[in-house]
Amino acid sequence: MPKVIREIYENDIASIEKKCQMQSYPIENLDFTTVSLCYLNIVAGAIFSIGFKYLGTGNKQAFELVHEYTMQLFRKVKITQSSKDAIGVVHTNFTKN
Repeated sequence: MPKVIREIYENDIASIEKKCQMQSYPIENLDFTTVSLCYLNIVAGAIFSIGFKYLGTGNKQAFELVHEYTMQLFRKVKITQSSKDAIGVVHTNFTKN
C-alpha cells in the first residue's frame, strides 16, 4: 500500500493540511474521501484474501489477524445511511465531534 494513503487515512485533516502546506502541495487537489475509501478497500481485500485462504483450516493466527483488523476497521469507521437506498462511509478522523 502506498505510504501516502495510509498516512492520510491515519491522521487528521489539520495535520495533513499542515504537511501539504510545508511541501507546497495544493490541498484542494486532495480528496480525503477517495483516499479513505482506497485504504479501506485495500485493507478489506487483504482481510478477505486471508480469510478465504485459511477458511476452515482452524488456523488461530489467521483468525486473530482477521479479527484484529476487522475490529480495528469497525472502531475507525462509522457507517451512515445518507438516503433510503445509499450507505455512506464516514471516517472518524474527518468528522467534527
